[in-house]
Amino acid sequence: MRLFRKAGNTLHILSFPGEEVEKGEYLLIRDRKADKAMIAQVIDIEFANVPGVMEELLRSSDAGDSLSGEDEDPLGITSHILYIQDARLLICKIHGTIMNGELRQENSWLPSRMNSTICKLPTESLVEMADMDGGLPIRLGETQDSFPLAVDALQLDGKLNIITGKKGTGKSHLSKLLVLSLIDYGAVVVILDINGEYTNLGYGKDGSKNRYHGKIRILTPGRSFKVTLYQTELYVIMRTLTYALGLPGTSAREFRQIWRFLEKRGRLTLHGLGEAIQNWKCNQHVKDALYSRYSALLNSGFFTDNMAEATDFEGLLRKAERGGGGAIVIDLSGTSPSDRRMGVRPGEASGRPLAVEDKGRLPLR
Repeated sequence: MRLFRKAGNTLHILSFPGEEVEKGEYLLIRDRKADKAMIAQVIDIEFANVPGVMEELLRSSDAGDSLSGEDEDPLGITSHILYIQDARLLICKIHGTIMNGELRQENSWLPSRMNSTICKLPTESLVEMADMDGGLPIRLGETQDSFPLAVDALQLDGKLNIITGKKGTGKSHLSKLLVLSLIDYGAVVVILDINGEYTNLGYGKDGSKNRYHGKIRILTPGRSFKVTLYQTELYVIMRTLTYALGLPGTSAREFRQIWRFLEKRGRLTLHGLGEAIQNWKCNQHVKDALYSRYSALLNSGFFTDNMAEATDFEGLLRKAERGGGGAIVIDLSGTSPSDRRMGVRPGEASGRPLAVEDKGRLPLR
């Protein structure tokens, strides 16, 4: 294999017949003079666009009449032409650089074409370089080269982790595997389930209850999941109104004053909020904007004035922690798109984000 060119974080590498490389494999481009190496992953494979190859392919096709006679190739050019015709171009994404034995997130340097060697990088070596071994492994499966792949549960703690892929490639399956494995390690997981895919986590394929059944709680907005305004912090409501419901800045300032007015007088209820908006002295356009957003909150089913039917989300989190881990699934599959955009955050709505403690368990969310 030879290095052809580099563009941004993409490498183009020429691969010749006999060099079997598959999409998804990792390559190590080692520059001997620079004493550095670049790690890249093959994301696509194409035929190399060599000038004259198209003409040779057309000449060698069976479309025309064949000529009788003997083929003369005293210089052995034909074998070279056939060799070039099967050359491939590997489109690779750069993932990092090895310098002084350390893996770094760097792709700004340019490996030498003449002084670089390219070889396959086994997954086992890549995992060692990335220092992915941890004390709480979650087994995901095997790689193309039959290496058991696992991630450290601690690496998921307090970070933004995104699973991407085409439809049907197993994103939801991987998510469920992570959730159940985290529960095994004593983590508390909160799931906003848009499509109702996680409501059966507590059941096996045959419909029978599995060992996670008692650790998974399903909440449905409007039925088994409601909160009062007293349980909800002002900044959570303001985020909902501003980002999800598009409340203008002027109206948002008025809403903040109304909220504090009701809170000071002990009248912070849905009914009290609606009356206060109607009677508030402000511009009519502002009042209309406030009341339309109030109606959206009222009709969402997330909120109630009845403390008896309000969900003690903090209590559910504590119970899951005491029980050695669990999952709270908020089933949003039956809600309208506008209600989903409201994005009520249960941990914030309870007034206290779930703390992360280092006690050999993972109270994650």
